[in-house]
Amino acid sequence: MVDDFLRQWFDGGAAFADLHALLYYFLVPSSTAWKWTDRHLPGVEYLGRDHYLGVPAVHLTEPQGRGYWCLPMDSAGDLCYPAVVEKLLHHGRATRSGVNAQ
Repeated sequence: MVDDFLRQWFDGGAAFADLHALLYYFLVPSSTAWKWTDRHLPGVEYLGRDHYLGVPAVHLTEPQGRGYWCLPMDSAGDLCYPAVVEKLLHHGRATRSGVNAQ
């Protein structure tokens, strides 16, 4: 259900899920300047240029094993728009708290 929701929310972009850590990673341009702190969005972290992240093999697109691409890249460099990721995070927080999330 989450993967279906994400495919509808995003128009392109790339994201993968880590099934062991129960985390989602949304790939955004490395030039993205993330303005939110842990105080604004607890539990959300932006991994910038000085971070390294292991990603699943590109053919892993089903929820099994350690991780998989829930939003596979359509082509090289197909990244999520930061503003769309931010809107998703706010929508998720509002939904979890019972607030009308538009």
